[in-house]
Amino acid sequence: MAKKLVRKAHRNDRAKHQAVRHRTVRHSQTHLANPLEPRRFAVHPSRSRGHSRANWIEIPPSKGDGSFELAEVISAPAVHEIEASGEISFHAAGDTGRGADTTQQQVAEAMARDIDFDDHTRSPAFFLNLGDIIYGPDKSGFYRDKFYRPYSGYHNAILAIPGNHDGDVDQLKAYLENFCQPPQSQPPLAITFERFMPHQPGAYWWLKAPYVDIIGLFSNADENIGSLTSAGSKPNVQIDWLHRTLKTIAQDRSSDGRKALLIATHHPPFNRGLQDSGSGHPGNPQLLAQLDSASHATGVFPDAVLSGHSHNYQRYMRSIDVGGRQRVIPYVIAGTGGIGIQEVSTAVGAHVNGVRYVGGLKAFGYLTVKVSPATLNITFVEQEETHRAPVQITSIDLRTGQLLT
Repeated sequence: MAKKLVRKAHRNDRAKHQAVRHRTVRHSQTHLANPLEPRRFAVHPSRSRGHSRANWIEIPPSKGDGSFELAEVISAPAVHEIEASGEISFHAAGDTGRGADTTQQQVAEAMARDIDFDDHTRSPAFFLNLGDIIYGPDKSGFYRDKFYRPYSGYHNAILAIPGNHDGDVDQLKAYLENFCQPPQSQPPLAITFERFMPHQPGAYWWLKAPYVDIIGLFSNADENIGSLTSAGSKPNVQIDWLHRTLKTIAQDRSSDGRKALLIATHHPPFNRGLQDSGSGHPGNPQLLAQLDSASHATGVFPDAVLSGHSHNYQRYMRSIDVGGRQRVIPYVIAGTGGIGIQEVSTAVGAHVNGVRYVGGLKAFGYLTVKVSPATLNITFVEQEETHRAPVQITSIDLRTGQLLT
């Protein structure tokens, strides 16, 4: 009888999700567009204006070569199952630090329903927080109620890059205490809440996983100017590390074959619908130039760039020449993890220098990223109360670099 009731509940839940999905798609059609439709706007690139000095902090160097393995985050048997399945998936969202019993916890609970502990091949392997984990002055004090408590029902591992609010007060101290403990150590609050925290090498890192390399970067602590530059005596510590890491990935590809490469930065390279003014933060051309410089120097370009910072969902598609062939790179913003959401630009179809603003959505939710040897799929899942519904799927052919959907 219990199994029948569970199956009935699952059927009802699927029906509700489908109903929400239909409502969501109709609601979002004014903001989401076909990326191949004709250009509708002639605009200028979004710029960071009116800031003579950026509020940058000194970035502490990451430990060792800044890399770690997925088997250090989840169990080795789970990694083997993922390898055998031919696909890996994970969750991602940023701008989360609101607290328990809020939209942050609702998004966490929606993600938790994707987890299947009996079958790692059908379950996201971890959650990547895209920054702004904690807002406000008391970073260390807020971790209890604005991180551990709202994620107490989400039992996957949580990785993170820091956002500007994670470094604007305490120079990343609370972030490093909770995400970058040395091996064999755990943060005191993690022990209290019985949560295993990963041993990230620092504020910037390289995760080696089956079928995908993920590079997490700290775009520093200014509100409107994202950059990999560090304050202090070693301004290029993170930039130099990125060049070395991409060079190593290039060498690995020559011997072991190509994996997908994702780069995560809190500040998005493109924002605000490619407009010079309007709702939300500007884009970050300095950050984009730093990423491009490392890619051109090494011949290794990301297959997608994931960001937060703006409290909404946005997607940009960039066409770029890589080795004489055009590749399409999605730049996706998902600052939808719980903090108050913001309006999105209505300049759908705006096209500047090979970049198209496909559209956005003012909604809470998260990304589900799936990677196989052949394809990269990025799905935005809208969360509404207790329901979740996939709204938009971006699929890239990793061999050709062309958009599939």
